Amino acid sequence: MSDFGILEQIEDGIVERLKRYLPSDFYVSSFPAKPDSFDVANSNGVALVHYSGSRYATVSDLDYAQQTREPKFTVVLRLSGQYGGRAGYPILEKVRTALQNGTPTRGVTPLKIAGDQLTDQRHDQWEWQFDVACTAVAIAHNVAVPRPNIPLNRFQQED
Repeated sequence: MSDFGILEQIEDGIVERLKRYLPSDFYVSSFPAKPDSFDVANSNGVALVHYSGSRYATVSDLDYAQQTREPKFTVVLRLSGQYGGRAGYPILEKVRTALQNGTPTRGVTPLKIAGDQLTDQRHDQWEWQFDVACTAVAIAHNVAVPRPNIPLNRFQQED
């Protein structure tokens, strides 16, 4: 599988899984391009997904053209109203169930949860964060390994 677009495919897969598991009144989407202009005031539940970085495995001495990549994604939950406080715990479990061991797209391993935490609480707004990761193969594109420069007469004896 080409890794061109793999991040978008994984992120879209996570969004779709969350839409299936969370209540229908939740707003579920990729993180907006302009987060400062995003208004969550009219929603009691919001789940936003974004790519947060990758970790790469060391390459093999025999194969420089591919290595494993572990892309990480963050799911930010904003809960208020009927989902605020302890009432949000069932939502946290639904998110965990949607993410843990789910496969967001072909060619990657199932998701593993790296952690979850409460990141902010103000008035009646509770913000939670889930960090998830999977593993994909990162293949180098159009990389030619230089051939060794060996003279053609290397094995001929000199006169």
